[in-house]
Amino acid sequence: MQTEVDKKRAEAHVHLRVGHGEPERKTVPAGPTEVGHLKKELGLPLTDALYLVHGDERRLLPDSNTLNVETGMHFLAERKPLEAHVTLGIDDKPIEKKTIPAGETRVSALKKELGVPESVVLYLVHNHRRRVLDDAETINVESGMHFEAITGGKAS
Repeated sequence: MQTEVDKKRAEAHVHLRVGHGEPERKTVPAGPTEVGHLKKELGLPLTDALYLVHGDERRLLPDSNTLNVETGMHFLAERKPLEAHVTLGIDDKPIEKKTIPAGETRVSALKKELGVPESVVLYLVHNHRRRVLDDAETINVESGMHFEAITGGKAS
């Protein structure tokens, strides 16, 4: 049976700000905690993006990561859109606009959402640079992303 001292050691007092709201003090279990579970402890929907804030810097915490929760930590939660509006270019065909689920997505599942064959090489295009996406990779799909699907895997 836990004593009062053990209970106090097992709790962490953290600060949570949701969007542009005022920070709130929350009490959550201390120690290693999966981020998805931490969201539940903080009373947040799993669809929210949770950031660890330190000074002016913030770091996105993927749900599958484990974080060592300690008193004094600061978190920011932002509502994430459930859909992402992206564009897709396939070979020399005109660019298509697509609406797909937002959030952490395995590239093999992303290909299905975009309607491209598994055998096609998928690229993420950012600042006119292409980056090959490996099928086993997981990316955070957000509105505004541009993808290119190249049959044969050769980018011109």
